[in-house]
Amino acid sequence: MAVALLLGSALVVRPLLATDYTSNSFILRDPVIVVEGGRATSTSFEYFSSTSQTDIGESTSTTFIQRAGFLYFPVVTSPVVTATAGNAQVALTWTAASASLGWTVSGYEVGQSTTSGGTYSYTNVGAVTSSTQSGLTNGTAYYFVVRGLDAFSNAIATSTEATGTPAATPTPTPTPTPGGGTGGGASLPRPAAGTISASGTAYPGALVQLLKDGQFTVTTIAATDGTFTLRLANLTPATYRFIISATDSDGRRSDPMTVAATVTANTTTTIVGILLAPTIGTDKVEVRRGEAVVVSGQSAPGANVAILGDGPGDAEFFATQAAGADGRYRYEVDTGQLVLGGYRVRSRATVDGVNSPLNRGERFTVGERTVITPPQRSCDGPADFNHDCRVNIIDFSILVYWFYRPNPLSSVDLSSDGRVDLTDFSILIYHWTG
Repeated sequence: MAVALLLGSALVVRPLLATDYTSNSFILRDPVIVVEGGRATSTSFEYFSSTSQTDIGESTSTTFIQRAGFLYFPVVTSPVVTATAGNAQVALTWTAASASLGWTVSGYEVGQSTTSGGTYSYTNVGAVTSSTQSGLTNGTAYYFVVRGLDAFSNAIATSTEATGTPAATPTPTPTPTPGGGTGGGASLPRPAAGTISASGTAYPGALVQLLKDGQFTVTTIAATDGTFTLRLANLTPATYRFIISATDSDGRRSDPMTVAATVTANTTTTIVGILLAPTIGTDKVEVRRGEAVVVSGQSAPGANVAILGDGPGDAEFFATQAAGADGRYRYEVDTGQLVLGGYRVRSRATVDGVNSPLNRGERFTVGERTVITPPQRSCDGPADFNHDCRVNIIDFSILVYWFYRPNPLSSVDLSSDGRVDLTDFSILIYHWTG
C-alpha cells in the first residue's frame, strides 16, 4: 500500500503507514486511516487519495489481481474438538477459536452425522466450548464438527471431524481378595480406567510429546506427512489438561498446545484436529538496515505459512510462503523498507482450511550493524525441565506437580534435599526466562 506525492516535479512514492507526512508547507495526517478519496493542492504539492487502499476492493487484469483493504486477510483459528462417548450420548469439548483483522467469533454450532464426512445437521449452541449430544443410539458411530460463527452467524472456521460411539455403562466386576480362603470379606471393585487418544499434525519426523500432570508421559515420531497419534491408557476418570509439543529436525521446539479433556471409565476419549504452530527462527538478532533477515522454520508439508511482523509504531509486514515436502519454509525480510527499531516476527500454518495458533515468534532489531544469531544453546540448564531452552510456565507446572510429593525426580529437586518445596521454586524463579 502506498501514497504518491507530487513535490515540485518529483514524484515520491512512500509506504502507507498510520503516521504523519510533513514538509515545509503541508502535513498529511495518518493517511492509512483516512478513507475519503479526492485531490488537494497548494503552491508546492499535489495529493491524490483513493478509498481503494483502505476499503475492501478488487482490481484484476490478465496478469495480476489486487485485493485492497485488510478485510481480505482476516484470520481465525479452528476449534480442536474432543469427543467422549457415554450412555446414549457423546460429550464434546473444544478449544476456543480466536480471530483478528476484521473477524470476531460470537458463537459456535455443532454438526452431527452418522456418516464420516457428513452431511451434517447443525445446531447453534451459543458462545460455549462444550456441548453434550444426547438421545443417541448405543453402538452407532456418530461424527461431529464444530464451526465458529462471526457476528452475523456466518461460519468462519470449521474443526476437523471427531467421532464417538455411545455405549451402555458396564457394571464393574468385583476383584477377588488376594490370598483366597473361606474367611475373607467382600473386596472392593477395581476402579475402571479410561484412555485418551490425541491425533493431529506437526512436522515430518518431529518428536511429539504429551505432558500430563507435570510429566512427559507419551512420545512418538511424526510420520513423513507430519501426522501423529498419541495414546495414553489406564487413566483414572477425571478431567485433565494435556500439553502437546514437538521438536523439529533442527532441534527447535514448537509452542505448546494445551487441550482439556474428560476421561471416563472404559471409554477412549479422542482429541482430533490438532495443528501445532510452526517452529520459527531468524538468522540475525540485529541487522543493518537494507540487509535481509531470513525467517525460517518447519511446519506441516505443503502448509500455507503466514509470516507476520510488527515493530515500532505501526510498522509491520506480512507475507505467505508454502512449506516444502519436508515442512520447511523460508522468507527473506527486506529491512530497507523498515524503520529502525525492534521487531517481532511470528508465523502460523493453514492446512485444508484449518489454522494453527500463532507461535510466540522471534525478535530482531533493525539498526546500524549486523549480528548473526548464535548457535542454539544447550537446553540442559537448571529448571528447564522440558528442555525447550526456556524456563517458563510449563516448567513451573511441572514443579507444582511434584510439590511435597514423595520421591521426586532428581531433575526437579533443584536444591537436592529430597523434596520439592519453596526453595526449589526460588531457584526456578532465579532462572526464569518467560
